Amino acid sequence: MNTDNIFKISSVENYLSRLHNFDEFKFDSLTTAILREYDADSGYFEEILKIEFGRNGEIVLSGPRYYQSPDEFDPDDTERDQMRKDLLAFPWPKLEFIDLNAADLPVLWQQAPESERWIFRDKDGNIEMLQVLKRDKGKKKYIPITRWDDVGYRFKHPYGPRPIYNLDLVKKHGASTVFLHEGANGARAAQSVADDAKSKHPWKQELSHTAHLGVIGGARAISDTDFAQLKRLGVTTYYVVPDNDEAGKQAAQKMARRLDGVVYIVQVGADFPPAWDFGNDMPAKFFNKSGNWTGPTFNSTIFPATQATYSYQDEKNKTRLGLRREFSSQWYFVNDEATFVHRRFPELQKTEKAFNDYVAPHSAAKDTAELLKREATCHIDGTVYRPGKRSEVLTEGNRRLFNVYRAHDFPAIDGDATLWDKFVEYLLPDETERKEFLRWFYTILAVPETRTYSCLMYSEAQGTGKSTVADILYRIIGPRNASVANPKSLESQFNSHFENKRLVIFQELYEGGSNFKTTNSLKTVLTDDFIRINSKYRQERTIENHTHIFAASNSSHALDLDDKERRWLVVGTTETPWSQAEFADLREWLFDDVGCNIILAEANKFNDHVKRGERAPETKSKNETVFQSKSEIEMRLDDFHSNVDEDKQLVAVETKVIHDFLTGSRPAHKSDSLQKTIQRFKKKGWGYLSQRDDEFDGYRPYISKRKINCLVSPALKAEMKNKDEKDAWLPMIEKAWTQANDLSAF
Repeated sequence: MNTDNIFKISSVENYLSRLHNFDEFKFDSLTTAILREYDADSGYFEEILKIEFGRNGEIVLSGPRYYQSPDEFDPDDTERDQMRKDLLAFPWPKLEFIDLNAADLPVLWQQAPESERWIFRDKDGNIEMLQVLKRDKGKKKYIPITRWDDVGYRFKHPYGPRPIYNLDLVKKHGASTVFLHEGANGARAAQSVADDAKSKHPWKQELSHTAHLGVIGGARAISDTDFAQLKRLGVTTYYVVPDNDEAGKQAAQKMARRLDGVVYIVQVGADFPPAWDFGNDMPAKFFNKSGNWTGPTFNSTIFPATQATYSYQDEKNKTRLGLRREFSSQWYFVNDEATFVHRRFPELQKTEKAFNDYVAPHSAAKDTAELLKREATCHIDGTVYRPGKRSEVLTEGNRRLFNVYRAHDFPAIDGDATLWDKFVEYLLPDETERKEFLRWFYTILAVPETRTYSCLMYSEAQGTGKSTVADILYRIIGPRNASVANPKSLESQFNSHFENKRLVIFQELYEGGSNFKTTNSLKTVLTDDFIRINSKYRQERTIENHTHIFAASNSSHALDLDDKERRWLVVGTTETPWSQAEFADLREWLFDDVGCNIILAEANKFNDHVKRGERAPETKSKNETVFQSKSEIEMRLDDFHSNVDEDKQLVAVETKVIHDFLTGSRPAHKSDSLQKTIQRFKKKGWGYLSQRDDEFDGYRPYISKRKINCLVSPALKAEMKNKDEKDAWLPMIEKAWTQANDLSAF
């Protein structure tokens, strides 16, 4: 009997011929017959029918064609009995290990270039298979080579599951984390990077200290691979690396479902070539002229894919679903917010419905959220956002809180910052303002744990580079920790753009008209340690406030500031824009090269960062903003105060009377309300006599037979404070009392 081909056993050949044209079957191993059809969408031949002929006489069928019509393909009793008898009688050859020093190695192997041949070892390092890439009419075909005790070498796979490339490295390195590549070529290339101490690969750090394994056969062979052996070898975490195409994505999902552990899929985007894997060079377009990598970080390409559920039989023999420990260890349920947050990627925060939708590809349960909520170890009381601190669970006041801050994956790179220095010097011609801006700018970038004042940058001219500064900040801090908003968003009932952000950018803060509403809307964000957040589809809640504002504007009237304001650093830019060519060179360096990375390195090296609690310094541009912020009513108040205070005059006047004088008795905007007038006088040192004011213990004078709320000038206020008895105040006030008709004299 021909031991090279069991498929010539008459009972087996007759059975296969009944199912289909015998010549169209492919025999990948001594025990497997496969039918494939070409799929134009994927560009691959897809497996539609697979028949395993076991050495124990068993026959197992699988594949979509079989599942559609099993009765059509199952052998009848006569066929099955005869094939079982013949298979048990068949003199099955035994697989032998391969010696690479043997003189009789196949010519195919000996003549293949090193880059197109691979060695497959078992877990103990014995060579069980070789593989050679053969090109035929532009198509790639991978030829397996195995050695047997009867005829020597065959171009067939071994019995049983497909070998895994580099499997021996798991045991050799004691690796608990492995990368699973689609094919041996990518695995070998990645392992070479990992083992080369001098490698300049941009993802060298993440690829090192692990084993890179190759799973052969693509998506159609996933079921032929024994992944369970990896867990037996101690592997707990898997990074699945598919080819960058649709077939690769499908293979990755199939593989993830079969892995018993924590699983991530490494998925690059359309900016990488189609079908890219680690066997290819990193795309040249992501390297700048100096050879620095400007493309995505490794961490930005990984996505959770751990299988959520397993099935079991309960005491009534009903199939139930349970939650896998590897999955539950990756998520928290937040009691206060009724949300789910990923532990490694805390920016993944989901409502119940969104969570179920997100994990659906990895779960057999319709309501995975309900299963997770039953796990006591997955519950935390709330979340906090604390920039610069580790993402971990904290215990505070008998509550368990999870810090959801995670820094942007953006590396600092030392380099020549001349172009940046030139830009800043051009942009901010005032040396003092330039110095103070850089202190603030570098602090925001390099010291995320410091909460300080915010920054307004303005110029009357357009195109000076304010938006470039905003783009730099957003690029370095990243979308996890920064957002872009507009003034209209401040009018909305929803304010999620402030939630868990340490920087909110307004590209144009002023849209004309009154600036009072904008300024007032931002006060809470700039001042309070806690703010209320109202976002769509989630319950309103209070969070810690670590937000800063960077606002750009083409108007010095963008904010309603007074001369006591210390929450805003205000800087003015040049009014003479750079040329288009100069900006083109700058933006190419910043965003197509590593300019932003160099700026981050400059920020890290800076030694004069703003300290927590510092107040924004005075600047010429701020004084201009304060002046421009003043309404006509406020400027009339300034003039009135100056005339009174210059000669230290003693003045007492009813609050409504002075307010009517300043407004001309006309209706005023709420930014010039009576209360605002009182506040402005008090800031200038005037005393306010009112039952609600504590400065004079709620004292109000009795004038014209009624108690009156009034304002007293700084000079009169000083004289009153020198008198201990309240009875002495009234004569002083009566003497200084000023009627409406007398105010014009000032």
